[in-house]
Parts: sequence; structure tokens; C-alpha cells
Amino acid sequence: MDDGKYFLKISFVGYNTKYIQDISISKDKQQFNIGKIPLSKVAYELKGAEVVGEKVGEELHLDKKVINVSQNINAQGGTALDVLQNQPSVRVDPDGTVYLRGSSNFAILVNGKPYPLQGSDALKQISANSIENIELMTNPSSKYDAEGSAGIININLKVQKDYSLSGILNLNSGTGDKYNGDFSVNYNVNGMNLTGGVDYRDNIFSNNQDLSREALLDNQYFTNSSNVMIRDKRRQYSLRAGMDYTIDNQNSMGLSLSYGNIDIIRNLTTAYSNITSAASVYSLSKNQMNLPVQFFNSTFYYQYKIIPDANDLNLEITYSNLRLPSDQMTNEYNTNYDFIGINEMINSTKFYNNSKRNEG
Repeated sequence: MDDGKYFLKISFVGYNTKYIQDISISKDKQQFNIGKIPLSKVAYELKGAEVVGEKVGEELHLDKKVINVSQNINAQGGTALDVLQNQPSVRVDPDGTVYLRGSSNFAILVNGKPYPLQGSDALKQISANSIENIELMTNPSSKYDAEGSAGIININLKVQKDYSLSGILNLNSGTGDKYNGDFSVNYNVNGMNLTGGVDYRDNIFSNNQDLSREALLDNQYFTNSSNVMIRDKRRQYSLRAGMDYTIDNQNSMGLSLSYGNIDIIRNLTTAYSNITSAASVYSLSKNQMNLPVQFFNSTFYYQYKIIPDANDLNLEITYSNLRLPSDQMTNEYNTNYDFIGINEMINSTKFYNNSKRNEG
């Protein structure tokens, strides 16, 4: 080190910086004793710290599974049904029917209260963007002992500060003349939630079956064959509306209405052949069934929450009307070997049914 005068800077995190001046260094004095160096603590005032964290996509609890919808990117812009259809315990049929643990008998709650709509109608009605999380309770506690046997789906919505208006339109088609569409709208303001929607489905399902049996009896071969051609045409529409009103922290009420019509036309044609070495018999059976269904359902509920939260008092009134004016026509004919030429009518049967059902 060159001769001269130096200064020493001493600093440590959380303490004031200290300087020692006039430290002389020469050839004759290469060491300098600075003694004890006291440092004083210093406090810094921070403007603020922001900690950012993300919820996991799914949480497992003892009695339920919680799905945090905000972490599901694929469901954004969809519905509650889009969130649930990838869950192992939830299955959705091509016609839109939803099953929880293999059963369609489950209850839909929104913010812990019964929703005016149930089943797939409710799940398609609620926009995924308005959902905070979804609770799947496949083994609900005794608090929900009067709910669906397969479990409960509780949808917790995000807090609406002012009002919200949303609408969802779904259109799809498939091979074999299948066309489906539905529209739903939801309006929320000041604790009042209004919902409405319409569904339309026009689907054709076809199925062909070939059955054959061969037997040897008394050194004679018998061959019995059946060709079954099934064609189901299902056309339906339904209208639905609902109201859910939270009066205060203790009182809430709701009303749901639905009306619809389902037309099912089934054509079942069976070609029979019974061939032996002695004789061959051919016959044709034509069966047409018309199964129209007209329904109207309504539900009113009122809920009073006891404070402190010990239990709830619930009132529920339901009424449903169902009409099933079905008919069935079956004709059987003897034919030639190619089932084209009809020789004679073997049997003709007509069946009519005009069932009605009112329940409350």
C-alpha cells in the first residue's frame, strides 16, 4: 500500500454507514488501530409490498372437491357445464343429460341456496366467467340430507358490485341428421337474479341388428335369421324461466317455471326367415310408435337462515303436469324371400294411451 492518508467506510444492512477519516499509512507505520466501531441501527419505511399468489386448480377436502374456475383457461367464455364435463365423476350424454356418479338425481345450489333451474338446464344457464368456484359434494353432510341422492353441485358466484347481464348461445350438429341449439340469458341486479332460456333438439338415431341361429335336429338343419332396423326421430323444445331474490342476509326466495314438448317417433322393422330343408318361411314386422310428451313444471321456495348459523328453515312448493298421448301400430306380413312382395297380413295390433299426471 502506498504511503498517504486514507478513510475507511463501514456499512451493514440495517445499520447507519460510518466513516473513519485521517488514517495515515507509511513505510514505518503499516498498521493502524481503529479500536471498537459502534454502529447504530436504522429503520426504513417501505411504501408497500404486494404479494401475488394463485389458487390451485382443484382443492380436495374431506367432504367435497372445490374447482377454482378462474384457473381453468379452457372454460373461460363457456358455461358451468364446460367446467364440469372434464371431471371424472361427471358424465354428459350427447343429448345434454348430465350424470353425477352415474345418476341424474343430483341437486344444484347457487351460493348455497336452491337454484330455480336444475340439472343440465342450470349448468348451461350459468356463465363460467361469473363463477368463483364449484363445489362437488358426492358425500354431503347431514345438512343436505333432503337433497339429490347422487350428490350436490354448489356453484359460488363472484360478488356482483352493480349488475350483470349475460347471454349464451350454443349451436351444434352431428352426422345422421342431428341438430341442437339453446339460448339462455341471465340478469342480476341488487340481489335479484332473473334467468330465461329456450332449447331445441332434432335428432335421428338409427341402428341395425342382424341375428342368426343354426340348429341340427333329427339330422335336419334349421336356420333362423332376423334383421332388425331401428330408426328413432326425437324432436323437442322447451322454455324455461326463473327468479331468485336475496331479500337480506336471512331471507331469500325463488321461483322456476318450465314448459316443453317432446315428440318421439320410433320405426322398428324386423325381417324374419326360418329356413329348413323341407320349407322356408319369410315374414316382415312393421312397428311404429308415436310417443309425444308435454310437460309443465313449477317450483317455489323460501329460505330463512337462522343466525348464528345453526340451521336453515326451508319451504318448497312444487307442481307438475305431464301428458303422454302415445299410440303404437304393429303389422305382420308373410313375404317372399327378398321381403319385398307382401303375400298376406298375419297380425295387426293397435294400442292407444292417453296418460295424464298431475303432481304437487
